[in-house]
Amino acid sequence: MKKRLISLLLAFSMMLTFLPAGAVSAFAEENTIDPEKGVLLKSGDTINDKFIGEHDGATTYQMRDNYASGVTISASEKVTINITGNIDYKGTLFNVSDSGNVTVENDKNYTVKGGARVVSLVQGTITVNGGTYYGSGTETFLNFRYNKGVMWLNDINVIASRDNAVNNQGGEVHIKGGTYTSNSSPVIYNQTWDRDAGAAELVGIMTLTDVTVESTSSGTGTGVGNSGNLTITGGKVTAPGPALNTYSKGETTVESGDFSSTGDCAVRVYEKLYLKGGTFTAPNGSAIQSRDDSAYTEISGGTIKDSKVGVEVVKGSVDLKKTTFQGNDIDIYLQKDQVITIESSFKNAATIDCADPKDGRQLTTSTTGTDYQKDLDLTSANEGYLVGYKTEGGKEYRCLSKKVGVTISGLKGEIKAEDQAEFTVTLTHENSPGTGILTFGDKNGEIEYKDKTGAYQPMPNDGLPIDLASDKNDYVFHITPKNAGDQKLTAAVVRDDVKLGTADKDYTVAGRVHTTVTIEGLEDAVIKEGESKDFTVKVDPKDDTGKGKIDFGGKNGEVQYKDGDDWKDMPADGLEIDLDDGAKDYEFRITPKVTGKQTLTAAVKQDKNELARDEKDFVVSEMPILTLKDGVITSVTVPGKNGADPEDITEIVKKNANEDGSFNVPEGATVSVAFDKDAFADSGLKFGHWDITGLDDPNAYQDKESFAFEMPAKAVTLKAMTQDASIEDDEPDIVGPIVIGTTVVVGGAVLGYQAYSLGAEFAGKLMALPYFPSNRSALAMMLWEDAGKPMPESELLYPDVGQEERDMDLQHAARWAMENELIPDLNDEGTAPEEMKFYPDNAVSKIDVLEAWQKAQELKQNA
Repeated sequence: MKKRLISLLLAFSMMLTFLPAGAVSAFAEENTIDPEKGVLLKSGDTINDKFIGEHDGATTYQMRDNYASGVTISASEKVTINITGNIDYKGTLFNVSDSGNVTVENDKNYTVKGGARVVSLVQGTITVNGGTYYGSGTETFLNFRYNKGVMWLNDINVIASRDNAVNNQGGEVHIKGGTYTSNSSPVIYNQTWDRDAGAAELVGIMTLTDVTVESTSSGTGTGVGNSGNLTITGGKVTAPGPALNTYSKGETTVESGDFSSTGDCAVRVYEKLYLKGGTFTAPNGSAIQSRDDSAYTEISGGTIKDSKVGVEVVKGSVDLKKTTFQGNDIDIYLQKDQVITIESSFKNAATIDCADPKDGRQLTTSTTGTDYQKDLDLTSANEGYLVGYKTEGGKEYRCLSKKVGVTISGLKGEIKAEDQAEFTVTLTHENSPGTGILTFGDKNGEIEYKDKTGAYQPMPNDGLPIDLASDKNDYVFHITPKNAGDQKLTAAVVRDDVKLGTADKDYTVAGRVHTTVTIEGLEDAVIKEGESKDFTVKVDPKDDTGKGKIDFGGKNGEVQYKDGDDWKDMPADGLEIDLDDGAKDYEFRITPKVTGKQTLTAAVKQDKNELARDEKDFVVSEMPILTLKDGVITSVTVPGKNGADPEDITEIVKKNANEDGSFNVPEGATVSVAFDKDAFADSGLKFGHWDITGLDDPNAYQDKESFAFEMPAKAVTLKAMTQDASIEDDEPDIVGPIVIGTTVVVGGAVLGYQAYSLGAEFAGKLMALPYFPSNRSALAMMLWEDAGKPMPESELLYPDVGQEERDMDLQHAARWAMENELIPDLNDEGTAPEEMKFYPDNAVSKIDVLEAWQKAQELKQNA
């Protein structure tokens, strides 16, 4: 015997030697108890405070293999049970009572099967994390009534047979993740327990988050049933019957998720349902079905799609706030006498059908003091009807309206403009009650209807009232088209803002196209002040005939027309033309009287009717200003047009002198000026030099008694400065020191003045002074232009310097010179900045000029 035992052990050792290392390790791991997972529980163990004490206070245990009977947890301490292997059990595996608190950890997803019920929560709390669990013949996970127990099921898989996978009888259950299947109905059941006489109701509370539920029933099994308080967020529920069934006393909220059924409805409502999101599909029935008088369904989100019916109202009330209907045969179906509430927040389209169609049948719940229902996008699925609109007693609702057949006949395909054309509208309205309005929309103004006497009357602006209950079907009209081209006539019968029927007829209006007029040559033109601009007016009379006029309105006085080779003034009431001459070009010339942007309007009129008009914008720019002091203009010429000789406009310039004595001179004109000798004939003074501003090279003209220049685009100021007539023109060279300002008494005061003047002139030449300005304005301009025309810091304008655009250079020069202390400030101390003056005409001495020039040069060097 001993030899046989030794032989068996030796054979077993050899077998292990030849096994792969991994297999040996797995075998050892599978059959080794990990003490860190806790004490291994046996069948029938009761984990109470005594049990914990007998195991040295341990609260962590493990289970694996076979259990002929389950374990009971009733300890006052929290207990953890680790599933460390597959389990085959009988009866109920976990019984939780006496406020026990247990967490079952099955992170390796071991399978627990063989018995009837996995959890019976009599009292207390149980949390199950992970694993796959089978149950049969009774609820696989039961939260027993009257205990108010709390159950947490996290990421587990439950396969139930012949009863619920989870049943909550008035307690609290929270399910997160995992899959639940059963061939019984419902797969998951949340209840309000009210079956025991004399005992208080217990409202079951349940949440499903990202849970997958599938009913494998061969009949009409339900996925999730609720008569308590249920909230579903995410996940997927499928069933051959209702995916979700809200029983009596239940209140169900669906935040999101996917619900589908192959039966007659995806969601059946007996009590309260708040549908906020999710997708609902029932290809063989209704996605949402309101079944009972106590049913209330509020739909505020989600998508209802691919169903025979989207929302069916059998009984109860449905409040449609917001949803998307997609791919349904019918979006809304109303059983007999049922209506649906549709809120103003519902912006999508929906088809609506009812079991008892008739004209005027109410479809939506009446709302008081609102006006949104007429804009609901509803389409009737009942043949021969459309969705109408009613207002009664300050309330509005949508209803069925019987369609009216509309036909247009007798209207010719081509109509001459302004000719009358007769046509007939035939209405088919059998069994249609009440009245309607026959209208042609914006063409009512072109149409007349034939009254009972046979006379034609103007069509009312709002349409022609008709009696739909009468046996009259044909209505005769004629139309006088106003506009040419391809057009469409639409006849519509309207009742309560809803079109009961429409018909269209295309036709073409030919001929009698009215005159067109076009202005050419003036578009966006810039015309210099005082100059003229030629332009053309093209007139095409089309079908208009007879006499007409071209009229420029208020600008007729600025326009001339060409008559042969002559230009003539435009008649005050317009230029008469003959439209029978056909398309023709008319030549005009405008000489604008004011400057700035302007619009020329050319209208072709016939009697009091305006046949056509055109408008063109143009701009008139101001002429530059020439200011001349102590000088005279001897001539002004402008270049001739098209190579012709220059045109003398001297007398025109002088005749139109401004009030201040300045002249408007066209840019580019050649201007000749001379010192006004006659004005100083007996004064003892003669020409000295010119103070010049506005010309690019003043030195070229400064010493010339007369000269010619080309007028620039900016203002020019020329001031002739005089000197003592006794001073010789040819001044002697000066050698040696000159004391400026010293009066040498040689032959009286004149010699002193001569010495002063000659010394200053010589100093000016040494300092590269361009010329000697005679007043503050000329001095400021000379300094400012030499400095490169810098902008001053202040934007204030001197009140005694011109404010027009042409004066801005002097304003800038004066302000800059004062800011840099090149010219003395003559204002009283304390004068407000905005009241300070420049005194532009005050004379300056040559010493003042030299000092200012010296300061300006130093300023440039230090910049």
